[in-house]
Amino acid sequence: MTFWFSILGLLPFYLSTMAWYNDFIHDAILEIYGPPARLFGTYAIVVFGFLGGGYWAVVSRDQSERKTHYMMAIWPAFWIFFFFAFRGGLRPIIIPTGFALLLINDWYFVKQGLFPSWWMRNRIFVTLAILACYLVPIFDYQIQTILERIGGL
Repeated sequence: MTFWFSILGLLPFYLSTMAWYNDFIHDAILEIYGPPARLFGTYAIVVFGFLGGGYWAVVSRDQSERKTHYMMAIWPAFWIFFFFAFRGGLRPIIIPTGFALLLINDWYFVKQGLFPSWWMRNRIFVTLAILACYLVPIFDYQIQTILERIGGL
């Protein structure tokens, strides 16, 4: 059941990615929500908040005395906050990097016995799907930049 909820939760990432190459989807998202790139960022905030809240809930329920548990629970909120505060050229890779780093959190919480063992299988699948979605605009931008530099082949 968790797998199907994960697939459903990936839908905004899939739609944003498909909008990159499909004018109908692009125009529909643009009309309903705004630029598809904004959907990528906004939904990432939701996911980071959801996961951070889950980490915090587990640590609080466990009534842990370990500072590391609490640090691991709150860093996703800081990561996403600084993503939106950052205006440099690395901005497009900060969110995908954060998703990759969340796997460290998941592994940590599983190893501490705070999450069930099946959690990692689910999170690895979801993370790979999200990273694949983010690679489309990143590589597309890089290819366009290269083509512009060599004269628009």
